[in-house]
Amino acid sequence: MKVSYVVVVGAVLGAALGAGISWARFGNTPTRLSRVSVESPDAPPGDRPKLRVDEKSHDFGKVERDVEARHVFHFKNIGQRTLTLKASGTSCSKCTIAELDKPEVAPGESAEVAVVYVPGDVPSFRQMAWITTNDPDQPRVELSIVGTVTTRYEVVPPHLVLSKVSATETKRAEVKIYAFFSDEVAVVGHEFTDAESAPYFEVKSEPIPADQAAERKAKSGCRVEVALKPGLPLGPFRQTIRLQLRMSGTADNPTVELPIMGTIDSDISIVGPDWNADAGRLSIGTVNAGEGATRRVLLLVRGEHRHDVTVKPAKVDPAWLKVAVGEPSDLPSGAVTQIPLTIEIPPNMPQVNHLGTDQGKYAEIILETTHSQLKQIRMYLRFVIVP
Repeated sequence: MKVSYVVVVGAVLGAALGAGISWARFGNTPTRLSRVSVESPDAPPGDRPKLRVDEKSHDFGKVERDVEARHVFHFKNIGQRTLTLKASGTSCSKCTIAELDKPEVAPGESAEVAVVYVPGDVPSFRQMAWITTNDPDQPRVELSIVGTVTTRYEVVPPHLVLSKVSATETKRAEVKIYAFFSDEVAVVGHEFTDAESAPYFEVKSEPIPADQAAERKAKSGCRVEVALKPGLPLGPFRQTIRLQLRMSGTADNPTVELPIMGTIDSDISIVGPDWNADAGRLSIGTVNAGEGATRRVLLLVRGEHRHDVTVKPAKVDPAWLKVAVGEPSDLPSGAVTQIPLTIEIPPNMPQVNHLGTDQGKYAEIILETTHSQLKQIRMYLRFVIVP
């Protein structure tokens, strides 16, 4: 009992002594801590600006590349004093801006805050803008905009490759054009860049059903069928079709270029060193002007009328190239007839570039045949003559 009494008395005396020291140091007794208010003394809780923002983020969905995306956020002052607003920066100072239609908003009134973004070559975006206010509960408001960047339309596939097309068949292929911002897209005209082969191509189009376009997340689409008819010479070909589109909701009707490339194949084929069948090209390489060069390839003829087929040069460019057709003979199998073809670059020819570049196009040989379906065979030659 005596020990407890001493401890209690000591605690009381200690507390009294601490209070006396505090009074002596600060001239007053310690005060009780209270919550610090962010409001001014003369502004009761209800007598101040109060901001209400219905939404602080917006999803554009799909937006077009390099076209301005703009969304307006609505700020309303539901307080009893004037609300002040100030744009205080964006996440991208070069591509995003925030615009206020007024810096002060009276009680009960609203203001518009526009966030503007110009999407570049990115698949998607998320941009922010910050607005500072004098609402003590919302001194800084973050606004965000998000979206997926796409083009106005898409061509699938962007080009057509028709490999080893038989000279006796009609080959068909198709592309699909999807529009992401228009309720309707249609092909209203077309033209060919290569007039020589244009008669062998046909183009027609039809709408894609809305549900099928929606599978591509597009608003509309059309299907374009390209038909290649028999008659082109054996070997590689290139064509480009310019499709004139009409798209609803816009006065700008674009032109789409559709490249087409391929190889015409038949009962007659070419084999030999440095011959590229897919390109229809013989690569001779660098030729010394004083020596010239010679290459030999074989024309292989199949089919029941192979023994009746004859071949002769119909066009040689440049004209000084020498082309000689040899005597036909059967391979051991008996099912194929081979016809030798010798191509010579004579010595002492001038320097020339036929590498298929801007400095010089390929040399070209067109062979005429008596085959019932394949009347011509085109060969490209790649070489350069140096001193």
